[in-house]
Amino acid sequence: PLVLVGDPSPTGGTFRSFGRVRGNDAGDVLFFAVTQTGTDEGTIAGGLFLRSAVGGGTVRFVRTGDPGDPAPGGGTFRQLGDFDVGPGGGFAFAATLTGGGKSALFRASPPSFALERVVTEGDPTPIGGAFEPFAGSVVRLDDSGELALLASVPDDLGGTGARRVHGEVRV
Repeated sequence: PLVLVGDPSPTGGTFRSFGRVRGNDAGDVLFFAVTQTGTDEGTIAGGLFLRSAVGGGTVRFVRTGDPGDPAPGGGTFRQLGDFDVGPGGGFAFAATLTGGGKSALFRASPPSFALERVVTEGDPTPIGGAFEPFAGSVVRLDDSGELALLASVPDDLGGTGARRVHGEVRV
């Protein structure tokens, strides 16, 4: 097994429960987990973890909840949406933020894995109008690492639809 309930977390404490899991052909695994660092409920936090095929280590990249990690571009990570890991080990995810309540799409790429904001709710779409919340979006990385998402846009632009995010949005 990759990791089990009760195993030590790289952030201290132990893994308490697990959510969604995504992997790639190289063996990288991105997963949501809840950790507990003490004996009371106040020491519980969710987070997004990457288990790298190179070196086999597990690293937490995003802490959600109260307190959540600061998000690039402002706000704090409150809740994660969908996520995916690309063939090169980079990953992307949607998240809802505190401090304005908006949601955004983020990515990180090896070797530094520095988190970067790609697009924020309210930003203009390539077809006009503005992106609506990413809470229900589907986030995927194709074989070349290009980011694609199923996201909501205003009804006058066609409502929900698949959009490929072009340009420098590669993971």
